[in-house]
Amino acid sequence: MDQKKWVAAFVLASTFIASHAQTNNWPTKPMRIVVPAPAGSAPDIAARAIADKLGTSWGHQPIIENKPGAGCGIAMDYARQAAPDGYTVVLAQAACIVVSPLTFKTFKADIDRDFTPVSIVGVTPMLIVANNTAPAKNLSEVIAQAKTTPDQVSMGNPARTSIPHLAAELIAQQMGIKLFQVSFGSSGQATTAVVAGDVMYGLDGVAAMQPMVKAGKLRAIAVTSDKILPGLEAYPLAKDAVPGLEVFGWFAMLAPKATPASIVTRINEDTNKALTQPDVISQFAGFGTYPRPGTLKEASAFIKKEQSQWTKVIKDARIQAE
Repeated sequence: MDQKKWVAAFVLASTFIASHAQTNNWPTKPMRIVVPAPAGSAPDIAARAIADKLGTSWGHQPIIENKPGAGCGIAMDYARQAAPDGYTVVLAQAACIVVSPLTFKTFKADIDRDFTPVSIVGVTPMLIVANNTAPAKNLSEVIAQAKTTPDQVSMGNPARTSIPHLAAELIAQQMGIKLFQVSFGSSGQATTAVVAGDVMYGLDGVAAMQPMVKAGKLRAIAVTSDKILPGLEAYPLAKDAVPGLEVFGWFAMLAPKATPASIVTRINEDTNKALTQPDVISQFAGFGTYPRPGTLKEASAFIKKEQSQWTKVIKDARIQAE
């Protein structure tokens, strides 16, 4: 073997040995999980459920750091500047990763440049509901109604540029219809407005809408999941009316770019184990979320697909960054 080949082989072997040693020694202290939402929120509950399991496995309990505000910009900027040593990750909701970078001028983080996907922690299907006096009984009839009376079919959502708002935009764009969208200040306000008949239809995560459906105060129109999920068997799939439509709110774990691949793999594998535990599944069900364990490759592909979908929806809806 000539000298150049020997040096190259030596460097490759040294890198492998160093990486292996780094993984074996890690963690030697608590990891920080940054959450761009307040304590008690869905992302916070998800982070704490996972942290409990990781702490048991690692012998070092992860620390949750809640940093809400600025459309997730505070938390994402903080996390991207953390040392890429495996001791900081961010667990963020979908809007932080695929919407805020396009809709907040002050958003500094670049998701592709600054982060490495670790895991899609869980997904939350959207539920489309109707006031009990609304004429449409299913999503196909909502679409037909909107075609007959353009821009007069009202659809409530919890906030402008939220995933529910953009999901309704996506349906309108794909089906060539106009919906009169009404954005409220919260999920509670949006749900109350549909119950009261202030808007005919509503779209939000299943946890926000399902209690009123079960109470008979709202009528379920469709659920936007890719398949029938436990607890949602009674609801038609939206993709039966809008071909290919699959919309989730979701939570993802990301690490600062340049975090060693061996450590990213370790966090992914141990997070996947946590997501299969019955008590974690039960906690997630409390906020309408289904754990989605998967590989690093699957996490990256999922985020890329979501980025592409919502970038197009935002552009076509002519939503400007503010």
